[in-house]
Amino acid sequence: MLLGYTLSDAPTDTDLTIPAPILEYLASCQETSQSDMEALSHYTQNSVGQCGELPPVNDVLSALLVLLELSAVYQDMLSKGGRHFLSPQVYSSVMWSLTRISASYLMPNEQEYEYFPQTLHTLAEESPVARWLLAFLVEKVISGLLFYAGEESAIEDCLALIQAFAKNPRISTHMMRDPNFQKLIERYTSGGLTLSSPKANKMLAGSLTTVMSHLPVSEQGPFMDKVFGPIRDSTVQMLNSKADVARIPNCPLLTQQVLTALDTFHGIASGIISKTVE
Repeated sequence: MLLGYTLSDAPTDTDLTIPAPILEYLASCQETSQSDMEALSHYTQNSVGQCGELPPVNDVLSALLVLLELSAVYQDMLSKGGRHFLSPQVYSSVMWSLTRISASYLMPNEQEYEYFPQTLHTLAEESPVARWLLAFLVEKVISGLLFYAGEESAIEDCLALIQAFAKNPRISTHMMRDPNFQKLIERYTSGGLTLSSPKANKMLAGSLTTVMSHLPVSEQGPFMDKVFGPIRDSTVQMLNSKADVARIPNCPLLTQQVLTALDTFHGIASGIISKTVE
């Protein structure tokens, strides 16, 4: 959380920017920016999660690597059955920090700054480091969704990162190609991803709808059918059955099915409205 607060500013509830002292510091490191990025590229693609010695890069990139290392260690523990050793609040804090830093450094509005260091420009462009970071972060989100499905705060902080990525056309396009994101969609459409929080259901449906809006028009309909077709069809089938409709108030399973469908449709509408406003 300290890294999240230190490396990014929140002038308003929706805007995230890089603090001026950070930009000034990076400007002073400009002569070594190329070697820093080469070292970062090599380390991220070969050593993250192995708890090795951090490469000799500037302090801002070192702080970013510390957070990436922490999230990699957590995911490794989760995958090995160590969920009971990890507090959902800690995982939630890590995802919250990653969301702030991703919004500030991977998706910056460079026009807001008088000077934008080359180091950060490399993180926000079509570079190997940027692509690796996106895949790494999407993988952490999916781990959180799978292992903390019943923990509302952790789930919502995981989805906040997906939500931020979905709103950025460039990042969203890359995310659609990511195998981990495709796994997330497959789990969602097959019913293998159960989110107990209504807000989480809305966030995920809204994010997927926003991602869809960045696809070519010819691909949007098939994507919506693939992702939301199953819940649409099951809901229509249920509502067309007078017997099922009559049982809704007294059958917890049907009641939950209706509520989940409403949350999903609300999320779809929110995603469409958000894109329309933009």
